[in-house]
Amino acid sequence: MRTKTIKIYKFEELSKEAKNKAIEDQMSNESYLDYEWFDYLHEGFIEELNTIGVNCKEFYWDLYRNERFKAKDIEVTDNQKLLKSAGLTKWLIINELRNEKTEIYSIGLSENGEAEVEIDFENEDNLSDEEYVDREKEVEELNEKITDFMEEKFEEFLGRLQKDYDYLMSDEGIKEDLEANDYEFSIDGKGL
Repeated sequence: MRTKTIKIYKFEELSKEAKNKAIEDQMSNESYLDYEWFDYLHEGFIEELNTIGVNCKEFYWDLYRNERFKAKDIEVTDNQKLLKSAGLTKWLIINELRNEKTEIYSIGLSENGEAEVEIDFENEDNLSDEEYVDREKEVEELNEKITDFMEEKFEEFLGRLQKDYDYLMSDEGIKEDLEANDYEFSIDGKGL
């Protein structure tokens, strides 16, 4: 029987070449980033949506294929908050001042953030054709503005995910991970 002794190094003790090898190996390691890397961003985005009157249980996307961000089980929990957040305060005020008030029956959101506003006109039979067409245009405008607002929110969140992912996969991010987790290496930068 023979015994072999090797020296063990921390990342910061490695030569420049060995550090590059360790970073390269970690970057190609399939288990380097698990699905938990974005949990804090996900939870933060759900909280952000709650502040604008929207609730959502989960999301899905594919950063590798640049697929659109989609929300699963998304629902509007507070119409007023969503309208105000989407910059539609003026519509709310004008609607309050009208004699024939238009009530929002519901605001639905698709998985892509596309809005579908359903309204209920009080005294609909008393509206002239012109007033009715005006209300229909308002609904179209509400749909468009809420959709644009939600799509912007989704894009911002996807941007945060991409930025975080890019950092975690950068040399600097991997170096930080290797140092923080006290990985050990052989002299040539191979992980032990």
